[in-house]
Order: sequence, then C-alpha cells, then structure tokens
Amino acid sequence: MVSLSFLAASAIYFTGIIALDYSQTTTLTETVSQYAQVTVEAEGDVTINDQAQLDLVALTVNQGGQFYYSTTDQSADIEIDTIINNGFIYFDTSAVKSTGVGIGANFENNGEVVFNGYDTAITLGSNTGSLTFWGNNQAGTLSLAQGVNTGNICFYQTISFYQNPDGSGCIALNQAQAFHDAPQSNFNPTVVFEGFSSAFNILSGGEDASYTLVQFGGADSVTVIDGGFTGHTYDPTAGILTILQTGYQVTLNIGTGYSPGLISVTTDGAYVTFFYGAAVPAGANTGGCTCVLDTSPPPDLRKGNDNGNGDGKNPGNNNNGNGHSPGGNNNDNGNKNNNGNGNNPGNVGPPNSGKQSNGDGKGNGHKRDVVSENSSSSISKSMFALFATSALCLALM
Repeated sequence: MVSLSFLAASAIYFTGIIALDYSQTTTLTETVSQYAQVTVEAEGDVTINDQAQLDLVALTVNQGGQFYYSTTDQSADIEIDTIINNGFIYFDTSAVKSTGVGIGANFENNGEVVFNGYDTAITLGSNTGSLTFWGNNQAGTLSLAQGVNTGNICFYQTISFYQNPDGSGCIALNQAQAFHDAPQSNFNPTVVFEGFSSAFNILSGGEDASYTLVQFGGADSVTVIDGGFTGHTYDPTAGILTILQTGYQVTLNIGTGYSPGLISVTTDGAYVTFFYGAAVPAGANTGGCTCVLDTSPPPDLRKGNDNGNGDGKNPGNNNNGNGHSPGGNNNDNGNKNNNGNGNNPGNVGPPNSGKQSNGDGKGNGHKRDVVSENSSSSISKSMFALFATSALCLALM
C-alpha cells in the first residue's frame, strides 16, 4: 500500500510546491524560489535585502509576524500572486525608480502593509487594516483594482488610479492626486486632506454618492463627473455641500464654518471641480486617518514588545508621524494655510506620471546581525504583469 506521506511528497515533487515557513528572526541571502509560498509565523521576522528577483506564489504573514523587503538593485522585480497579511509587511524600493511591485490574484490585509517606492500595481481583495503608499514627489505609477476598503489607506506624494473602489473606509491624501474610476455603490469613504494641494477625483460613475471630507481647503480639490451639473448648495448649519446633477446629486460633508462665497466651481462639460478659496475654517471636519511612514510595526501590531525598542530595526521610533522615515519624510500635517487655490482644475484626465525625483536616501533595508537561513516548501505560479502604460490600466495575466 502506498502511504499518504509518499503521495503527499510525490505531489510536492510533481507540482513544484515549495512551502517556506519562518518562526524566528531570519535574513534570506539566497534567491527565494519563484514557486514558493512563504509563511511568517507570529514570532517570525523575515528580511530580504537586495535580491533582484522576488517572485512568489503567496506570502502569508500571521499576527505578530514581520516581513521586510528592500533593494537598491536597478533590475529588481517584485511579483507576488497572493498576500494574506495579519501582521506587518514593508516593501522599500524607494532607492530605485525602475523597480515595481505587482500583487496579482488577491491581496487581503488585516494588519499593516507599507509600499515605499515608485511603481505599484495591486488587485485588492479587502483592507480592514492599514495600507500606506509612500511616493516620491508624485513620480511613478500606482494602480489599484477592485477590493473593499473598510480600514485606512494613505497616499503620500503619489498619483494613484483606482478601478472599481468599494467600501466606506478612510483615505488620507498628503500632496497626492487620487483618481477613482467606476466606484461601487458602497464607495462612501472619509477623505482626509493633509499637507497641501491634494486632489480627490471621480473619473466615472459615483451617482448619488456621499463623501466625508476632513480638513478640506486651500489648494485641495474635489472633482466629479459632469452629469448635467445644474449648481450646488451649502448648508452652513449641517456642513453639507450638495452637487446638483440632472436626476441625481453628490453629497460632500465638509463641516461647518465655510463661507459660501469662497466655494468655487469650475466645469469643462466633462468634470466639475470644487475648491475652497481660503484656509481650512475652524468648523471643518477633523479626525479620520493619517499618513505616517512606519518602517517597523507600531506597538499594537507587536507581540510582547510594546516599546518598539527590542527588534533592532528602529529603536526608539514612535508613532508620532515624524520619526518613521529613514529619509526624513514627515507628514507635512497642519500646513493648510495656503489661502486661495491658485490652480486650474481643468485637466482631470490622467496626468503625466513621468516626473522624476532624486529620491531621499531611503532603501537601506533592515539589516540585522542574525544567522542567514533559507528553508523550503509552497504552491504553483500565475502571471501578473505590472501596469505601466496608461491610467486606469491594470494588467493581469
């Protein structure tokens, strides 16, 4: 009789399955197999530095686990079919403009994931935790598709294109342009404007939608499609700005204290854009989520390590919004006093994502004095091609 263990071993052999399981602090120095399914357990802490190829079937990080990838290799390529995260994941490709990150079949985040770099393409399943997309002066292309967000998403210095967004979670914009195409009917997020000059745009759809705006003013803008725009009203008691279209309306909860005469509107027949021609008033909405570059997990994601000093990555950092970026980035919060808008909203179409910037000294990775270890075992492989050609185009194979 053939044993079950023999059959299982044969299945692994013939299908190329390689399962990698880590439950301790580990630095991987050898290239991980492209047929690998990596699991980081609760006590696991996995670092990969400067590997040119990271091509995984699946990455699972359990609660309390940590996974870090950083590179300075100009030819680096990161493709992962599926991510299930309940811990902390950090991708740092900020030192190389040519490197992109592609997440293909499914991405479910219940912990915290940080993408620090330029080009990123994701098919999102769900986000109940925290997602941070930390850009560099709006260089590169960030594209997302599908998925329900009931957690927090930060866009910092990015130009993002999100196809079919869903969910009533929170979106923080800090010097970011966010374009949303064909949102689902339940896409009613809270949008927080940080720093200065951020834009929240709906490229199509969004009929009868309701958006809550936090700290909207100055050079910030909100754009919706022109579905027969007939005007707008502002209720200073309720703090509601209503955009009147033919047969429907769009509601913006901006808070109280706004002067109706300073709410400006432009339309080109395709899109309607709103500005507030002054600093954020005292009665504006507050709260919501924020943009912070966490390079190691905050205390609430650690197991038995509440002070953030015991893991050798960033001793003494705290979640105050200005201590987490190794390149010195911060949130630019509170700088909302740029009175007047002074900009032309007329070009709602996809902006030029070919801008270049010089980086900011990040990308050094998380180097630890630990024993390098590579183990083996996982699944099979599907193909995911990174979107890079035009706005709102996510290529999956």
